[in-house]
Amino acid sequence: MRKLRKCKPWVVGMASAVLLLGTAQAQVFESMDVGSPALAGSTAVEGETISVTGAGTDIWGTCDQFQFYYTSLAAGEDFDVAARVESLAGTHQWAKAEVMVRSAGAEMEAPDCGDPFYAMMATRADGDGQNNIAPQQRAARDAEAAWDGALAITPVPYPNVWLRVAKSGSVLSGYSSEDGVDWTLVQQIDTSTAAGWEDFNLAPTWLGLAVTSHDAASTATATFQNYADMTIDTDGDTMPDWYEIGHGLDPTVPNDGMDTDSDGLEDIAEYNGGTHPNKADTDDDGLGDAAETNTGMWAGLSDTGTDPVDPDTDGDGLLDGVESNTGTLVDDTNTGTDPLDADTDRDGVNDGDEIAAGTDPNRAPVPVGSGLIALYEFDGDLADRASSHDGIAHTDNETGELTFGEGMFGQAVVLDNALNEYVEAGGPESDFDRTGGDVSISMWFRVDAFDTSWQALIAKGEGTNYRLARRSDTDSIGYAGGVGEPAAAAPSVNDGAIHHVVALTRTGVQTELWIDGVLYETAANPYIADDWDTHLPLLIGANPDTDPLRYFNGMIDDVGIWARALDPAEIATIYNEGEGTPLADLLPPFTSIGLNFGADEADGTATGTLMPEDVAGVSGMAQPNWNNLELLEGSASDVTADDNGMAEPTAVSVAWTSANTWASTGRGEENNAFTGPDLNLMTGYLDTGNATTSTVTISGLPGSFAQGGYDLVVYGLGGVAGRGGGYRILDAASGMPLTDYIGAQSPEMPSEYAQVMADDPTGWGAGTYLVFEGLTAPDVTLEATTEAGQAFGGTPRAPVNAVQLVPAAMPPPTKANIAFVSFHPADDQPSEAAATAGFTEAPDVLYTTILENAGYNVDRVVTSATPDADLLNAYDLVIISRSVPSSNYQDAGATAWNSITAPTLILGGYPMRSSRMGQAIGTGLADTIDTVSLNIVDPGHPVFAGIPLDADSNMVSGYANIVTWNEQVQRGVSTTLDELSNGTVLATIATESDPAVNGVIVGEWQAGAVMANGTADVLAGHRLSLLTGSREASGLTSEGAGIFDLTGAGTQMYLNAVDYMLMPTDVTRPGDAITPSSDNSPAAELSPLAIDNDSATKYLNFDAGAADGNQPTGFVVTPSIGGTLVTGMTLTSANDAIERDPRIVDLDGSYMAVAPAWDDPMAWVPIARIDVPAFTARFETQSFFFDNALAYNHYRWVVLEVADPATANSMQIAEVELLGTIGTVVEPIVLDVPVIADGQVTITWSGGGELQTSPDLVTWTGTGDTSGTYTVPADQINQFYRVVSQ
Repeated sequence: MRKLRKCKPWVVGMASAVLLLGTAQAQVFESMDVGSPALAGSTAVEGETISVTGAGTDIWGTCDQFQFYYTSLAAGEDFDVAARVESLAGTHQWAKAEVMVRSAGAEMEAPDCGDPFYAMMATRADGDGQNNIAPQQRAARDAEAAWDGALAITPVPYPNVWLRVAKSGSVLSGYSSEDGVDWTLVQQIDTSTAAGWEDFNLAPTWLGLAVTSHDAASTATATFQNYADMTIDTDGDTMPDWYEIGHGLDPTVPNDGMDTDSDGLEDIAEYNGGTHPNKADTDDDGLGDAAETNTGMWAGLSDTGTDPVDPDTDGDGLLDGVESNTGTLVDDTNTGTDPLDADTDRDGVNDGDEIAAGTDPNRAPVPVGSGLIALYEFDGDLADRASSHDGIAHTDNETGELTFGEGMFGQAVVLDNALNEYVEAGGPESDFDRTGGDVSISMWFRVDAFDTSWQALIAKGEGTNYRLARRSDTDSIGYAGGVGEPAAAAPSVNDGAIHHVVALTRTGVQTELWIDGVLYETAANPYIADDWDTHLPLLIGANPDTDPLRYFNGMIDDVGIWARALDPAEIATIYNEGEGTPLADLLPPFTSIGLNFGADEADGTATGTLMPEDVAGVSGMAQPNWNNLELLEGSASDVTADDNGMAEPTAVSVAWTSANTWASTGRGEENNAFTGPDLNLMTGYLDTGNATTSTVTISGLPGSFAQGGYDLVVYGLGGVAGRGGGYRILDAASGMPLTDYIGAQSPEMPSEYAQVMADDPTGWGAGTYLVFEGLTAPDVTLEATTEAGQAFGGTPRAPVNAVQLVPAAMPPPTKANIAFVSFHPADDQPSEAAATAGFTEAPDVLYTTILENAGYNVDRVVTSATPDADLLNAYDLVIISRSVPSSNYQDAGATAWNSITAPTLILGGYPMRSSRMGQAIGTGLADTIDTVSLNIVDPGHPVFAGIPLDADSNMVSGYANIVTWNEQVQRGVSTTLDELSNGTVLATIATESDPAVNGVIVGEWQAGAVMANGTADVLAGHRLSLLTGSREASGLTSEGAGIFDLTGAGTQMYLNAVDYMLMPTDVTRPGDAITPSSDNSPAAELSPLAIDNDSATKYLNFDAGAADGNQPTGFVVTPSIGGTLVTGMTLTSANDAIERDPRIVDLDGSYMAVAPAWDDPMAWVPIARIDVPAFTARFETQSFFFDNALAYNHYRWVVLEVADPATANSMQIAEVELLGTIGTVVEPIVLDVPVIADGQVTITWSGGGELQTSPDLVTWTGTGDTSGTYTVPADQINQFYRVVSQ
């Protein structure tokens, strides 16, 4: 999945422009001994070699002694000089060779021992030499000299020791290099603001080379080479001579417009950006310099936002070039990670460490406790540790109690089938209803006796529900979960030993049965439904859907039920090589953290300290175990958290700063009327004070806490009424704001908590606490400010009484959003005509109820001839009920409905006629008169999954019944009798005795199909008909049509149809524009055959063969339906030669208006890489799905490797389907590297958006410029820039 992370804007400063564009002047040098050393020094110049011999006690203290070879500069003159120290010989370990600038006093005519100075020095590297390079300085005359050992570079690489000192305006800079080309900035000092440097620019300066022996009795000699004025630019191309010479360019020939290394960046742009003009990948990270735009924002492989001179921009131990940002880990050369985020999946482990450990850095481990519906430890009770489904004991024992004995972990429940014993899961039964969803079950068990068939370990029901039980009368167990049990493969468990079992359903994929850590059985295409069993409870040790209940006989321990499918790694963790891991140990480690500030503030009768037994805070977020923090600033590590009422130490730390602490009582102030623990909580607080900012930084939140999101509650306004401030949250690692400021003011004398609302129209809200929702950063900073510019009411104080972190409530598994179009505005609100006819709820209410029970979000939309396209297209699926007037779907209304891009399921036949929307070529309809069955034309279609069929593909059971309402017999399902217009018939009425026999019930149309209505509309989206819902009885209003009439099998088909319509479909069509990677194909096996919907044909290309070097091959295709969002792919193997099958496939996208060339390196954005498992048969189809959030106009399908590269002579494929939906293509915003020329800075960008500026990365101001080009004088551009979409 594409991500935009951590904006790292570039900044253009006038300093760099002056530094590099300064004009060189003729220089006259002289030499002298400074500070009267005991031994005389000297300087000899021969060609480019400058030998400086100096004595003296040192360049240090308040007075220096050394030999100085220098030139004079005017007061305030800028400079940039460098020299290479080839050697340094002397007797003392602190002998020094330096490039130095000294500042003269107003009365000084020559350098003096006490001058202020700045220098880059190198010491001896031989023998006992100090062996370091470092800056040295004296800020004021006769002051102590200083150096910062933390900046020292070691070892000193003689003879390649390059030292450089520069001045630009008031800024002094010191650099070092090993080649005179790539420079490291060691230190910068702004003499206009740094203490003591005020006089440095007020007098003439002396610039040159210095040597001291650090020994009054001996001399030291340094040999300097390549002394250069770094500002000289002979050819006037803005690149100084030293840069051009160092990079092999001619300093006498202007390089305007040249791109020496052909990397897409002109030489001048590389100079300005710090990259090599003759090396396409300056930092050797696998990305070209042009792609590494250093914006801090990923926009694609052609604009990665990474630093072109740092091979590992995010510092995670991976080269930028291997971090492809696809979200898919292929190997350590294509990690799929974000090169701008050291921890792509935000699990607390950086990407490089995950690669080294063999874990996927794109996928944070889901806490095993995620999605857990219930957890029964059975340690002497039937409590549900995960939720509120405490078990209910059932037994014929006289005591009415179940027996507990030794289990896998402590105690376990021991069930005796002679006493009809089992445990019923309490709480809402619907929590365990997994219709249409996934489920997992884990437990430890011991069989004491298998003495009846099908004894159940756990069950929700029979049929297509789920149960885990003895397999008939064998010694093994089996699992049925949405599909029947597969052929027996599991081992015996009737051996008196304790075993572990996991049974799960991955809807539409397979069921899995794991015993003792081994996967033994699977069954394909499961779909859990409650069609046989109406709201039966979940039973442990019995089956609610049998009589008798098939009681288990044995021990059961540590039972977990999840509303998702566990993955193999999770199963391995639970099994733990047979040792087992208690599920309770895998739950999130704690529930919340509370930080109480101002705990040292006495209030006369109580203190701000909260005792462990205290519970204080907002209702619903009450917090025992507060951390009581004192003083106006400080820090605390290993803060405690609440773990179900117990205090648990964590690795979380907190640091805070404020102007003061304060109490709202005890100092003559009136308290806010809180009582009990809440009084203590709201008494002491951090007191920000006027025009200041308090901060609270919380660090080290574990991945299991942060990943799922958490809320940060600020109790900030519980002191004196009328105090206010602004509050916001920052990412502590980057300093970037995560939220806007919320302005607040404490209300008058609150007696209870009131939340400050961020959207208060006054710009600030009254209340006693704020909630920042949905945070995920592991390290955050709360800012509470009273500084000017933030909207808040009352007296500026911004108090912080307490902070509480609460993990976001785990939302129940949710499915798609569905618009149900009908006469009737609500389930319990029939239309006026239907209400008049006696309906008290919508006649089609069961259709929405079934979907809601399956977990879908359903909104009713009243039918109209002028549908709101924006509204409907925002839904994942539109369903047109049988209960609609067909007149809404004719003429202009038909065109409007056919133009809806959202996939649409049609339940009624009347709107499909050629006089309406035109899915059928005529107007013929017939109503069924009795229960009918269907003939399935395509039994393999997903709509018919799990539907029992006979040998003729007819449904074994009925599809729809005749229904009666208010003693009136309805007229059945209205079926289409005509052919479909460019659609596919999937099922027809099979009941020979019914007048509607052969009428079409299920049909399908792809986007782009032409309809048979008068305007020959082209469908904008996928359509499916599943005709259902009774036609009204004669004399009954048509608004009473659509009463639910499906059987159990028909209901499953309805749910199957909804699921299917929510799946992506093939966005390509035969005849779409397609271009092969090359023309190296037989004339009868060209690329269009890959998308012709005919697996009997194939596309073959010889480039992938061994004889042609196993080159990548494939095609570029442009879907004719327009922009599409592709999230899946199917591949169908061709007729022969398995060695030619694709093994590694890439899919790339392009948003360009015209399809780019196959080999255009800048045009394609990676979407997914697929490792294709070996095909097991010819004409076999495999499906693959992947994350992708962007729509594209064109796709590049690339086969990187075939099944056997050594023997294959080509690549071949019978069919490729790109699965997706219609989508809006948005050209990404690309911010180019700014260009500095002629005293102007030009900023360019593409993709729209407004350019904004900021002085501090916090406050952004729009320029109003959306043109894509922005020019400003260089001396006015000390700002950060970003482009924001409008």
